[in-house]
Amino acid sequence: MSPNENSPPDPAEIESRILLNWIVKLMIRDVDEYLRAQAVPIGSAQFSVLRVLRHGTQNLSELGRFLLLSPATLVPVIDALVKHGYVRRERDPNDRRRVQLSLTAEGDRLVQQLTCKPYQDSYHRAWQALRPDQRASLLKTLRHIIAAMSESPSEVEARLAEIMQTHLRRTADE
Repeated sequence: MSPNENSPPDPAEIESRILLNWIVKLMIRDVDEYLRAQAVPIGSAQFSVLRVLRHGTQNLSELGRFLLLSPATLVPVIDALVKHGYVRRERDPNDRRRVQLSLTAEGDRLVQQLTCKPYQDSYHRAWQALRPDQRASLLKTLRHIIAAMSESPSEVEARLAEIMQTHLRRTADE
């Protein structure tokens, strides 16, 4: 038994959990509001999938790795996109066990329509309001928390660099 198991909860830890969860919910809310304003029948998770698939065919595992979601979480998201006619599933011709996911012409049109209309979400505005030293401190703290929570702390920086590189390349393409 570790010494912390019997300690009373740290109010600052509880507050940090609440605040991080709140930030995520506000970011999702902003994207969902933007999508509703554009009158499209998808939510933020589906939009994320479409944006990734815009840059090429992926299987469920690849998609999940990039979005940091499990395949089980992605299946209903993909099902809805297939139902709306935005994504197609096809067997990989080189490995019939694998299913490849790609955008349909309608899905590609929708992503182009949505990504050519930039919006300023509340996170962007909040980030811009921070001083450079506050931004640096926040990034350092978040990296430290993720490394401490990770099963492979040594891989955190490499994984972050991979995700950032892919995200920045994809964002530049949009």
